[in-house]
Formats: sequence, C-alpha cells, structure tokens
Amino acid sequence: MNPINASDQFVEERLLLCTTEAQFGLIDPHVVLKFLEQHVNWQALIRLARQNKILPLLNCVLGSLEKEIVPQAISQSLQSSVQIIAQFNLLCLSELAGLAELLRHASISFLPLKGPVLAQQLFGNIALRQFSDLDILVKRNDVGKSAEILMLRGYRLLVPRKNFSSYDLARLVPYLGSYHIVFHHPEKNVTVELHWRLGAMDRQFPIEGSALWDNLASVDIGGTAFPTFASEDLILYLFIHGSKDQWKRLSWLADVAAFMKQYRDIDWEAVRTKAKKIGNLRPVLLGIFLANQKLEIPIPWAFKRDVARERVKLERMANQSLLFRVDKARSGLSEIRYLIGLRQGLSPKGRAVVEYVFVPRATTCNVLRLPPRLFPVYFFLRPVELFSQYILQRSFADLVRRD
Repeated sequence: MNPINASDQFVEERLLLCTTEAQFGLIDPHVVLKFLEQHVNWQALIRLARQNKILPLLNCVLGSLEKEIVPQAISQSLQSSVQIIAQFNLLCLSELAGLAELLRHASISFLPLKGPVLAQQLFGNIALRQFSDLDILVKRNDVGKSAEILMLRGYRLLVPRKNFSSYDLARLVPYLGSYHIVFHHPEKNVTVELHWRLGAMDRQFPIEGSALWDNLASVDIGGTAFPTFASEDLILYLFIHGSKDQWKRLSWLADVAAFMKQYRDIDWEAVRTKAKKIGNLRPVLLGIFLANQKLEIPIPWAFKRDVARERVKLERMANQSLLFRVDKARSGLSEIRYLIGLRQGLSPKGRAVVEYVFVPRATTCNVLRLPPRLFPVYFFLRPVELFSQYILQRSFADLVRRD
C-alpha cells in the first residue's frame, strides 16, 4: 500500500508511515515533504508518534529534511521529548548492566528482550528506539532467585499486586498461563518484566530450552557484552510478539523494517521451516503481510506462496490490527477470537480456548493471595476474573451509550 494514496487514513497516520519508510530507505525522504505541505495537525502527530513509540524516528527523519517546514515550537518540543527518551534509555542500559552482573554472579542464564539491547542490535544507537521497561528472560527454575535479586536491589512486585515472596513466586510460576511478572523500582522509576517463557501456555513461541539458549548471539554496548537472539530467532520473535498483541504499535513494524535492513542475507527458508515446526506460521505470515501493506516491505520469497494462499484470512486479521487504534478496548471475546485465528488446526485452536479460559494469569493472583498449597485454586479464579472483566466492559459500554 502506498501511504500517499491511502485515502482511508488520516494525514498524520500516513505521515508516520511515510517517515518510518523513509528512515529505513524504503522511500525517498522527499516524499515526506509532500505530506508536510498539507495541513498537518502537529499536536496530533506528536501524540500519535508517542503512542506508537516512534518519536526518535520521527525526529530523525524531520531533522534530515533540508526544508525547514516544522514549526519552531513543535521542533523544540520534539527535541525535548527525544532528549528525555535518550536519558531514560541510558538509565535503563545502566540498570540492565547492573542486573546482568548480579545474574552472572548468581550463575543465572538470562536474555534481554527488546529494550536497549534490541535498540543497539537493530538501530546501532540505543537512543533511536523508544521503550518503557526492561524485559529479561530467565529459565523457569531461576525465577525465584532472579526475583530475589530484584527485590534486594530495591524492586517491588507490581504484577501480581499481592506481596508474594521470591520463594512463593518460584512455586507460583508453574501454575501461570502468563509468561512474566512485573517489578518496579520506585526511586529509579524503572520497570522490569521478568520472563520465564517467550509466549503464553498456548505455545505461542515454543523454541526454548537448548534450542534457544545454545544458539544465542552477543551485542556489545559501550564495552559490555549482552546476550541476544540469533538472527533467525529474533525475526520470529518480532513477528510472533507483534501478532500476539495485534500490532498495536508502529514501533514493532519499525523493528521489522530495521531487521530487514540489518540482516539482508538471512536464510528465509530456514525461518519458514522453524515457524512451521513450532506451529507459528500464521503469526509470522500476518507480520510479513502487515509490513508489506503498511511499509511496503517486500515479502521474502520463501513466504510468497504462503501469503498468496492465506491472503483472505490475513486481510481479515490485518483489519483486526490495533495499529493507530490503541484507544480501542480489546474485550475478552474479541481477544480469544483473534488468538484462535492465529492458530492453524482444530487441536491448537481448542487448546488456546481452554488455556485462555481456565489457566490463571499473573493478574488472576490480584484477586486473592493464596498460600502455595492452595495455588491450584487459581484455576477456578481465572473464569471468575474473565467474567468480572466482561461485566465491567458491558457496564462501561452501557454508560457510554447512555451519554
């Protein structure tokens, strides 16, 4: 889709798509000028860029234009925001380095997800990728020790909200269908999501164990080496993560564009084979399809036949994307329908429904803090949690209609 001819989108949305394409050499930067010559709601543009976490990319592209068309007040506000983002990213990098040292000292294998490591790996500059927290993957058996390290460093458990000890968290993890718990440092204002899986229990990303940990690469940031995904695993993770959350941020498609530019020689046939092996071909196809439709990123040759065969399904799922619709609430029913659509085959679809409805999430533990011997009770509380969410959403919708 050429964003210039996309009459069904607002100018600001098309402009953000254009700037993203220009940043990665997909279109001539002068095309951006054609948009800027139109009437642009600058406040709406900045707000939309902030929601989609691409303020640094927008600033980079606008700053590269020869023609000074951006109002001075807007330019100053954008520069200030980007500077704040850069400072926060540096703070997160420093904190990640400190946590990495503690985890290594405790002989805990870890993998930073997204954050400063992904920024350096894809953009070559941690200031160019906007993020809001640190995501760290550890092995399931190391969750308790990792949680204790975070707590001793001053972090407090945020999700679940109940005051579980590190020992209790280690016992709780096997019961959860979610794949991370959340900690927050009140003084540093840094949030850490501690992951023990790359996807939920419906096998969204089952390439763990030795298949993942024995195949890691490394990224050097300021003289410190951090582990990271191998290239084939990284692009799978980007596609599956984006599809899982309905591609609600343009920054996730920007990550794909940056990957395509950085890893031109990747073996796409190997990527396709691995995607089929782990039962995640459709999420990958959806990511490829959206990247092509929104940013005109060419479809890799290894996937062209699959995309053509699934085109009708992919178009329907692309219309369910939350891109530029972050304010649209996702109800439980629409969420489960979408997750079922990502699965191929009756067995995976049925398993997704059962696990979504009955397997507890970290948020389920917010309802009631149970002792470890009663953790199985959370399986009964999960349907209660979903029903409560449904009632609240219906009540809110009724209030909106009455207004």
